[in-house]
Amino acid sequence: MNKYINPLNLIFLSLSLFSVLACGVEFDPSSLVQEMRVLSIKAEPPEVSPGSSVTFTPLVTNPSGDPLAYRWMLYGDASFMESPGTSGEPAGDPLFTYEGEVCTIPIPPDLLVTLGGLESVYVPLVLQVSQGETVRQAFKGLLISENETSPNRNPRISGINVNGILPPDLPLPLPSSSPDSDSEIEISVILDESRIDEGDEMRYYWYSDSGEFKYNDKQENTWTAPEEPVSTYILAVTRDDRGGTDWFKIEIEVIP
Repeated sequence: MNKYINPLNLIFLSLSLFSVLACGVEFDPSSLVQEMRVLSIKAEPPEVSPGSSVTFTPLVTNPSGDPLAYRWMLYGDASFMESPGTSGEPAGDPLFTYEGEVCTIPIPPDLLVTLGGLESVYVPLVLQVSQGETVRQAFKGLLISENETSPNRNPRISGINVNGILPPDLPLPLPSSSPDSDSEIEISVILDESRIDEGDEMRYYWYSDSGEFKYNDKQENTWTAPEEPVSTYILAVTRDDRGGTDWFKIEIEVIP
């Protein structure tokens, strides 16, 4: 099985390091989502051959419920970024643009030939999500290859275990925390092992609009409920190192 490392991981890593190294500035944890954000983009399939099509689906939080506008841009420049954090967009004109929440893009049959006869390449996808004057931008590297024997597949999250079991009913009732006692649950991502190729390195991300996670990047985690009653959620996202991704959400009802 050929392994291709997604170069966009380096950009996300550099942005994460910038946040950590910004001395003297306090941020909410990245897992706390209380505004419009683009959390992930799923490509189906995550590894596509020239001449076929790929469908992109975004994972966007929208607490206000106000309308969102989506703009997709797929580029063919293999260098794809002039320098992370400067121009903010790849150089050159996009191969394809689309406006709408879910986007299906045809991949030109001669794209790899045009890029110098490569066997595989990551090409950059840019998504801009607008809500009034607020604009959020996300990047994804799409793997295009001639690999017809074992192309990458998206992982599949089949559920989220809570205290060792799948919740039988949702929303899951949970007592609120108090100043003297935390109300906690142990949670873990359940993956369909048949969808994970040998050697894949899985990454995990947790999100909610309230409460607190013990970790941001582990398959098993602990979530502490807030002190005030609230209808909330726990959202898990997993990614491999070749562009595959999936997500799963459970609803939580924090009660007095």
